[in-house]
Amino acid sequence: MSRPSVIIIGAGIVGCTMAYALAKAGARVQVLETRAPGQGATRASAGILAPFIEGHGSELLRTLGKRSLDMFDEFIATLRADGGDGIYQRDGTFELAFSEADVARLQELMRLLAEQGVDARWVDPSAFAEVEPLASPHARGALLIPSHGYVGVTSLTLAAMDAARTLHARFRTETGAIQIASMPNRRIGVQTSRATWEADRVVLAAGSWSSAIDIHGAERIPVKPIRGQLLQLQGAA
Repeated sequence: MSRPSVIIIGAGIVGCTMAYALAKAGARVQVLETRAPGQGATRASAGILAPFIEGHGSELLRTLGKRSLDMFDEFIATLRADGGDGIYQRDGTFELAFSEADVARLQELMRLLAEQGVDARWVDPSAFAEVEPLASPHARGALLIPSHGYVGVTSLTLAAMDAARTLHARFRTETGAIQIASMPNRRIGVQTSRATWEADRVVLAAGSWSSAIDIHGAERIPVKPIRGQLLQLQGAA
């Protein structure tokens, strides 16, 4: 039985991790990217793994986030075993409350999480030094959720790319897709400015730039990149 072939358009966090997973499953993988891997929207991600405080009131989103969080330890261990190594820590989140409304909101969240079996603890200001010595002394308390963590998104993306390459995935940079179209024998073709490639399947992982790609027989995807802002701080050594 021949190995299935897959073309992935986009080498961000989604494209590179999919390339790694598909190559590990035995597929022949080729990734096309208009720039260097991880240099699109991926590098603007803060990498916070905190579904219990970033569910935005949606139980469905919170459930999906928890399921993803629960898979991270095994995924990172497997990735490292295959030669990829990225920044990853599970040292919790510590959300401060500065008003009575904050206290009420966080303590209610703590109660709901406790009902779901999630470890969430209230920390009084007198105990801040034991958990986070640099926390503001003006806070009225804080919610500690030890299971939360973060990843270095760019480092994880490059680690997935390295691991995928060890499994014989190929990456072509400065090669952007222009059109995706059906071809004979149930194959799918991808046209770039330089050549036309074909495979059994094509995965579109171009993110906000997907609308620039013409998919034969389908309307263009109505998405566009929107500039955001991040502030990165470094404390004294």
